[in-house]
Amino acid sequence: MKLVDYEDKRGRWYRVSLPDTASDLDAPDGIPIGPPDVVDCLTLPEEVKAKVHNELFYREVWSFKTAARGNILQEALGSALSIDASRLLEAYKSLEKL
Repeated sequence: MKLVDYEDKRGRWYRVSLPDTASDLDAPDGIPIGPPDVVDCLTLPEEVKAKVHNELFYREVWSFKTAARGNILQEALGSALSIDASRLLEAYKSLEKL
């Protein structure tokens, strides 16, 4: 078996397990490793859900045990939203130039 990472049509990254003989293009049909779609339980815009999901992917937060360890969830959320904070700051800067 091999591990394959792929991005779905929503922009979310996943890791799956595939037989060694399978093509990487078969990744959507593989055995899911992680992360689970826990962000779908949140009332957030899809774009924000994708960012949070991908931060969980990068940090390999596949289980409750991992999610409960330290500040990993706060770090993932902070990182996912920092991009939006930077964009918001730039918007303030642009408006003040008018």
